Amino acid sequence: MYMLKSKKSSPGTNFNHYLFTLKLWLDSRVEPICRVIDKSAESILDVGCGQGYPMRLIRLVMEPKKVVGVDLFNEYIEEAKSAHLHDKYVISDIRKLKFPKKSFDVVLASQVIEHLPKKDARKFIKDLERIAKKQVIIATPIGEMYHPAVDDNELQLHLSNYYPEYFEKLGYRILKYGRKSLLGDHGLVHKIPNGILRKCLFLFNILISPFYYVFQPIADYYFVAYKTFK
Repeated sequence: MYMLKSKKSSPGTNFNHYLFTLKLWLDSRVEPICRVIDKSAESILDVGCGQGYPMRLIRLVMEPKKVVGVDLFNEYIEEAKSAHLHDKYVISDIRKLKFPKKSFDVVLASQVIEHLPKKDARKFIKDLERIAKKQVIIATPIGEMYHPAVDDNELQLHLSNYYPEYFEKLGYRILKYGRKSLLGDHGLVHKIPNGILRKCLFLFNILISPFYYVFQPIADYYFVAYKTFK
């Protein structure tokens, strides 16, 4: 099982560490990527890996033997390296992936495709499908969602938007998650300045997560599109 490594620290820091570890465990139980990913996969290509949060969750539900992260922003790669989230890293434009055909069991692109111009989307998806042996997983917001260039990273800007129907026409299955009124740019978690109350809202979201999966029409925050190959 994947465990977070920590250095010696104060009691307050230790508490925050345990709280973060608990949050990771809870998120891994409700995150749609963790629900749909092929648990038998031995290799994963994490395209646009960023700081690696999805991989933190994935490592709590399965133990892949080989995980490679790809990103163009070196600072994020260094952050993921420090947490030992991937076995290898490649600094590359994700539109120019040079991996061989069917070289990874699962190819993941979480919260990535919306950062590309819409004209590049179809080729990008075909590239993911070319590299995948068993499964492609793509996660993206539902419809338009503003995202600033945080961390002085212009790659963080959203340049396109998607709805589930786009991927359904390409043969993907869909799993939607979350409510914009709660988690979105103008949702409650961004309107309440009190940190404790915000944590309570995140916990509330986790508790109501089963309703998202049972009643898919109420989920309007983001979705996971996934396709499995024989």
